[in-house]
Amino acid sequence: MNEAALFALLYSTYFLSYISRKNIIFIAPHLLQFGFTKSDLGASQSSFTACYLISKLSSNLICNWASPRLVLSIGITTVGFINILAGVLEAPQYMWALWGLNGLCSGACWPPIGNLIVSHFPQHKRGRIWSLISSSMNAGSTVSPPLTHFLVYHTSWNLSFTIIGFVDVIIGVVLFAALPRHKGTNNCTETSSSTSDKVSPWKWDMLVNKFMFAICFSFMILTFSLIAISTWGQILFIEKLDTDTLTAGFIVSLFEIGGFCGATASGFFADFVARNFKTKGSPRSYSGVLCTGIFCVSITTLQCVPPSTLLCKTCAIGCGFGLYGTMAIYGLLTREYVSKEHSGTLNAVMGVCSQLGGFFAGSPLAGFYEKHAISDGFWIVAYVAPVAFVCICLLTFVEGKYKKKDD
Repeated sequence: MNEAALFALLYSTYFLSYISRKNIIFIAPHLLQFGFTKSDLGASQSSFTACYLISKLSSNLICNWASPRLVLSIGITTVGFINILAGVLEAPQYMWALWGLNGLCSGACWPPIGNLIVSHFPQHKRGRIWSLISSSMNAGSTVSPPLTHFLVYHTSWNLSFTIIGFVDVIIGVVLFAALPRHKGTNNCTETSSSTSDKVSPWKWDMLVNKFMFAICFSFMILTFSLIAISTWGQILFIEKLDTDTLTAGFIVSLFEIGGFCGATASGFFADFVARNFKTKGSPRSYSGVLCTGIFCVSITTLQCVPPSTLLCKTCAIGCGFGLYGTMAIYGLLTREYVSKEHSGTLNAVMGVCSQLGGFFAGSPLAGFYEKHAISDGFWIVAYVAPVAFVCICLLTFVEGKYKKKDD
């Protein structure tokens, strides 16, 4: 399979995977009108995040030796069946259980995509390929608000789950038939080394590392911020602007469009720095510094300025640009910073930290929203975001194992 066909297949797969696990978020304003409470929605989010944590941890380790083709096709197919069940079983107690299962299966989708990128694309293209495929989540979230509004308005909220489920099953079959059965030739990220240099992936001393401490803690904070905005953002704009669901969904779409631009730009900028400069730490962290700073400014401005549709749209774009721009480079940072044998384990640990942030943005934050306004909760995001900025800044000064790659 050539690079263009593989890229198109991976992009469309993650696009659908993201819609499949986020559609409950964009249907949330409608679910509140059908007997669901904020606590029910928070429980579904926390259930998903906890199970996604387990899945991300195990699938990163499994992908060190298992076939990415098999893991990815099974994962997306199972997600499809779960969405079909979610369209049939309507009660909140079923929804949080089904979304927990969704988390178990969704976590298996990204690690094999990462392995396929590293295995089948040359080093000088991986930054842009990684960021472009990461931006598919923004494309999915951009389409979801108007799509779900259309389906709920013309049919029912159940139908949106069912349609996406059937499409996932179809793409799972296509993946199983079309993905390459063998590993690519671009798998080495460093010059070849002797067999004696190889170490067991279970050697945990690699985790006692300032670089990884900073990136994991920063990733946890930004994941909390991302889940908080994507889960509750639509309701925030409804309350803040006193607008309808469609307009609030449109602003959330602008957040995702900003994320698409940020993820794409950070990948190209990271490739440029890595190709042209030799730095003490990781050169890819420079794009993270820029994007995290943009996010901090945008989320603070959103809270401080008076309600205005234009200002909220601008801040939403800035928040998306900064958040997704920073997060798009994390996976590549960890895979290129450590040896190939350690990459799966290290991504698993980073996944644990990130999903802890996502869990706190679910039920705990929902409990806060039961007693306070949605906008009050976004001050929490504004307060913790600068900590992530400081962590990313440290990465430019920490002595790392990164070596300048040959073009």
